[in-house]
Amino acid sequence: MRVKALETMLVLVLAQLVWYYLGQNRYVLIAAIATAGIGVFLPALAEKIHLLWMKLGETLGFISGKIMLTLIFFFFLVPVAWIAGRFRKPVLKLKRNEGSLFKSRNETYTAQHLEDMW
Repeated sequence: MRVKALETMLVLVLAQLVWYYLGQNRYVLIAAIATAGIGVFLPALAEKIHLLWMKLGETLGFISGKIMLTLIFFFFLVPVAWIAGRFRKPVLKLKRNEGSLFKSRNETYTAQHLEDMW
């Protein structure tokens, strides 16, 4: 777990250094140095930061996954299903023309029926 905590702290330090490079804010540089110090000299605190970072990642992954699946469903699958329903004959044949949806097959089964069923 110590190696993973160090990796997490390294990623955080690198992100802060990139942020400093883009914005030239000296407080971000101080935060990067402090984060590096915590990662090296305070392993217990680094472990806690690592656990919080991983929990944040799991939470964001859960939320973004739900949002992306919802968007795909409503903006892709629903229109495709609507268009397919308008321009294609009914596949399920759920409309009752007779009293029952059951179709009677008056056929004698042979060995040929059991070969290559699918």
